[in-house]
Amino acid sequence: MSKLANYQLERLQLIEQMNYLRSEKKSLENRIRKKARRLKDVGNAIYDLKHEGDVPHITDHAVVRYLERVENMDIRELKLKVAKHKDSVMDGNVIVTVNDSKFYEDELE
Repeated sequence: MSKLANYQLERLQLIEQMNYLRSEKKSLENRIRKKARRLKDVGNAIYDLKHEGDVPHITDHAVVRYLERVENMDIRELKLKVAKHKDSVMDGNVIVTVNDSKFYEDELE
C-alpha cells in the first residue's frame, strides 16, 4: 500500500473514531443532565421534608413569573444578559455556564 493510501485510510479511521466519540459524548451529556435534574429534585425533597410546615416551597419558575408579572422585569432581556455575561460559556445552544453554575436550555426558556 502506498504512503498516500495509508494516510487516506488512517484519515477515514480517525473520522470514524471521532464520530463515535461525539455520539458517546452526547450520550454522557444527556446522562449527566438527567442526573443533575434528579439531584435537584432530591435536594428539593430533602428541603421540603426538613422545612415542612415552615414557609411554602417556591419553585424557580414561580420566582421568574413573579419577577416578570409583579416586578415587571423583562425576562427575555435578563436571559440575554446571562448569555452575554463575560464569564458565560455556551455549548451549542444547550448549556450556559456562568461562574461554574450551569443553566440548561429548558431553564432559560
